[in-house]
Amino acid sequence: MELDVPIPSSADIDGDGDVDVFVNDYYGNSIHFYENLAINVSYPPTSADNSIIMPEDGIYLFQPDDISFADGNLSDQLQAVQITALPTLGLLKIGSTAANVNDIIQVAQLPNLIFDPDLNEFGPDYANFKFKVSDGGLWSVDDYTMTINVTPVNDAPFFQDAEVTASNDFPYVFEAADFPYTDVENQPFDDLNILTLPAKGSLTLAGNAVTAGQNVPAAQVGELSYSAIAGEFGAAYTSFDFQVSDGSAFSTISTMTINVLETSGSKDRTLQATVNLSPNPVSDLLNIHLESVKPLANPTITVYDALGRNIISKQLNGELQILDYQLNVSQMAAGFYFVKIEADGKTSLTKFVKK
Repeated sequence: MELDVPIPSSADIDGDGDVDVFVNDYYGNSIHFYENLAINVSYPPTSADNSIIMPEDGIYLFQPDDISFADGNLSDQLQAVQITALPTLGLLKIGSTAANVNDIIQVAQLPNLIFDPDLNEFGPDYANFKFKVSDGGLWSVDDYTMTINVTPVNDAPFFQDAEVTASNDFPYVFEAADFPYTDVENQPFDDLNILTLPAKGSLTLAGNAVTAGQNVPAAQVGELSYSAIAGEFGAAYTSFDFQVSDGSAFSTISTMTINVLETSGSKDRTLQATVNLSPNPVSDLLNIHLESVKPLANPTITVYDALGRNIISKQLNGELQILDYQLNVSQMAAGFYFVKIEADGKTSLTKFVKK
C-alpha cells in the first residue's frame, strides 16, 4: 500500500520577513503552500479577588500593587480600574468625593482611591467592593472583589466636663458616679490623673494632700475628698482639671467644677437622721426614705441642681419620725442633684443622679 508521507520545507516565499511552509508527499503528487500571515489578537485582561489590611479609624490609600493584573498580550499593563459595586460599610472615595458605581480611576490616580471605615468599627472582611481592570483597550470580562480587613486599635475613653455640689459644713467625698466614664471598647475606668489643683480649698486622698499630676487608681476614687474654705460658698466656687484612663490611653482634658452650698458651718445643725434615695440614678420617680432619731416638725423637702438652684420644694405637715415620700423627677434634665430635708432648724443633704 502506498503511503503519502508529508515532507515539509520552509522558506520566506513572499519576502515579508517570516517563514512560510511548503508541504509535499514523498512522490510529489501534491504540494501545499502555507503562508505565515501576521495576525494580531487582543486578549481582555484579567485580575483576581484581592484584600488589604488597615487599622481602625484610619484611611487606606490604594496603590497599583493592590490590584492584581494579567493579560494574554504580555506587553499590556494595568491602565485603569472601574468600580462596579460599592461597599455597604464605610466610605469609598476618590480624593474627597464619594465614589460611584462605574467610576473609572486611571492607574496613576489609584492613590486617590481611598477607603474610610466608619468610626470605631473594625473586623475581618469588614467591607468589600467590586471592580474591573483595563489594559487601555479592553476591560476584563469579569469583575472582582476587593476585601477590606480592619484591625482594632485602642480608643481613648470619652469624658466631658463635670461638676459636683459640696457643703461648706463637711468635706465632699467623690465617688465613681461623679466621673461619668465612657469607653467604646467597654474597658473599665482604670485611672484618674489630677492635672491641676483647685484654686481654693483643699483636695485630699485618704487624708493626704493631692499634688498636681497625681494619679488616683479607680479603686481609690472613694478616698478623694474636697474641703472648701470655712465660711465660703458659691456656684462654680472652684475647679480642677483631670483626665481618665482605660489603662492604655488617657481621655482629653476635662474640668471638674465644684459648687459649694451656703450652710451653717456647724455640725449641730445637721439632722440626726438616716436618708436613703432610690433608685439612684433615677429616671422617673425618686423614693425618699428618712428615719429620724426624734420626730421632725413640718419638714421641708427641697431639690437643688448642681448650681445650687431650687428646683422643687415641698412642705410636709405634722410630726414625722419616719418619712416616705415620692418625687416625680421625669421632667428634670440629666445631671447631679441634691435633696435637702429641713426641720427644726436642722438639715440633711443627699446627692442623686438623674439619668
